[in-house]
Amino acid sequence: MRETQKKGDVAVAQAIATFTRLGHEVALPITESAAYDLILDCGDGLKRVQVRYTSSNRGQVDLRRIHSNGSGYAVKKTRPNAYDWLYVLNDRGEQYLLKECLHARRSWTPNEAARLSETSIGGVAEWSKAADLKSAVGKPTGGSNPSSSAGRTSTAPRARLRER
Repeated sequence: MRETQKKGDVAVAQAIATFTRLGHEVALPITESAAYDLILDCGDGLKRVQVRYTSSNRGQVDLRRIHSNGSGYAVKKTRPNAYDWLYVLNDRGEQYLLKECLHARRSWTPNEAARLSETSIGGVAEWSKAADLKSAVGKPTGGSNPSSSAGRTSTAPRARLRER
């Protein structure tokens, strides 16, 4: 698996964990061709969520979808209303949520106003119940590469899996 895909997988897993802790029901699209990665049931309707990971020094998030095909790589720009929310995880474990579709842009730089907080999701859960977001979600251990441990607290399940 390519490193880029691993980072994307870490971001999707983190988004699922975060939204679940906040009380949302989370569903995954069956195909990978959807313009969104998650579907959230927020109680007042469904939200399509595009998930991105960034490790860029400038923090910019590329909003294009790049896929390989028989001729090389195909770049798809985001269509209007392709998703409802944009969730971003960076290499420091910080999470951002933008409640709009950025269809006319190539990239976006997360800012403090979009940092994930109780009010950015509509107050579904109290942060005091989940403690501090970073401790509730779990910071990666062992270096600055989030894909190396992705919040794993033990290697025991992986060891058991290998024994079978």
